[in-house]
Amino acid sequence: MELYLNFEKPLNQNELTEFRAKIKRRLNREPLQYITGSCGFYGLNFKVDQSVLIPRPETETLVDAALEFLHSGNFENPRILEIGAGSGCISISIADKIGCCIDSIDTNPDSLKTAEENSALNNSSSKVNFKLLDIFIDIEDFSGYDLVISNPPYIAKDELESLEPEVKDFEPI
Repeated sequence: MELYLNFEKPLNQNELTEFRAKIKRRLNREPLQYITGSCGFYGLNFKVDQSVLIPRPETETLVDAALEFLHSGNFENPRILEIGAGSGCISISIADKIGCCIDSIDTNPDSLKTAEENSALNNSSSKVNFKLLDIFIDIEDFSGYDLVISNPPYIAKDELESLEPEVKDFEPI
């Protein structure tokens, strides 16, 4: 809206330099979400950088399914485990809609830092605990959880080279 209302205002030199740098990044096929540093997901705004996968609209279907399951089971303050926190978008979106306690784990400390920033940004820090853990080493018992959820990377290694440059050259493998 601001751009529309000020469409005749010329850019100053700093704005022009910044704009040109962002255009060059996009011409190199860097995803717009990394250039702007943000991405909308499930009605919330998330910080994204190259430490995390860009949240995809189809992942919102997973959040819908989780919420439907939790509502149908009449869970009171359910305990949830998310495997592969990434940006935190799944856990934070669930926490935004219901009272719950979520442990969201990842093996990448950089993505956990991004997820924690997103949790603070979206006021879910009291509901979501981000932990540096490996599901194959650190967790043996799931019995304390009402729901275990995950949306891991699902592209086969032999398919990586056929992907768009925005994905294969910029997003984490």
